[in-house]
Amino acid sequence: MLTKKFKHHFAWCHTVEQSIRHADVKALDATREQLMDKMGQPFGMHTRGVPLIIATLSLLLGFAMVQIRLWELLFSGFSAGPHNLFFGILPTALIFAVVLSVTVYFIAQGYMAAVSLFLSMAKTILILDLLYFVLSLYDFMLNKPYAGAQLISALLGILFIILAFLTVNAPSFRVMLTLMLHNRIWRRQLQLKRQALTRR
Repeated sequence: MLTKKFKHHFAWCHTVEQSIRHADVKALDATREQLMDKMGQPFGMHTRGVPLIIATLSLLLGFAMVQIRLWELLFSGFSAGPHNLFFGILPTALIFAVVLSVTVYFIAQGYMAAVSLFLSMAKTILILDLLYFVLSLYDFMLNKPYAGAQLISALLGILFIILAFLTVNAPSFRVMLTLMLHNRIWRRQLQLKRQALTRR
């Protein structure tokens, strides 16, 4: 689901991230200039984090589509009533929202490990949505109750995850990652300068 352009750019961002950990102010200056050249356009959707917002909302909606069916299957295995679904859905939704929020925060701070986690979450949800679609299609063919609604829900979940991957593969998302990495270097420079001043 990830294009070669994104993979190449992400690998490059990861290399830059590794290089800034032990770099001094001058080396960081050179790296920051390189990132600015790579960005090209100083203003746009990437400066407001729009690509990340779209991808995050798509991921959240993709998970929401499959979650009810997932807990239905789990509780049916334990012969639990449908009224118990709430006790599975609510904690899972809260945990997912917290993990996703923290992940997005660290992406905005320029950490590539957070991007990797975000992509892993997207791939996992895509697999769940695909399984949900297969089960819903099977139920629909057997004319089971609510199978049509579940099939539509599964299709929507897949479409939301596809939208998330399309956003990630877009040029604006790559430029946004470069900008966030640039801002991380800038903050690191300020930290090193403050440390140098306190030593005097």
